[in-house]
Amino acid sequence: MKTDKLIAFWKYDGFPYFLWGEVTEIDSKGRCRIKEYQNGLFNPTKVVRWTEVLQEQLDDIRRMTVAYEEAARSLRITSATACQNSFGFDLHLPEIK
Repeated sequence: MKTDKLIAFWKYDGFPYFLWGEVTEIDSKGRCRIKEYQNGLFNPTKVVRWTEVLQEQLDDIRRMTVAYEEAARSLRITSATACQNSFGFDLHLPEIK
């Protein structure tokens, strides 16, 4: 299926270490305006055409990211509770949303 929809990818410091979004515009410096980020400008490492297979892969990554975040949140809460119960002090960890 031919499409003119473009998807840009760029580096990110947290898991999954890259982000992506639909391109609405590419400026003269190669930066992309991304629909999902209120047309914010990003410096992409790669721009590709959207396909159904790509969408399935991105959906899988989203599911893995949610599972990773839930596991990390659970581990952090469990660790803080164990520390408080074992050693009698609170780690005062900021709440993870």
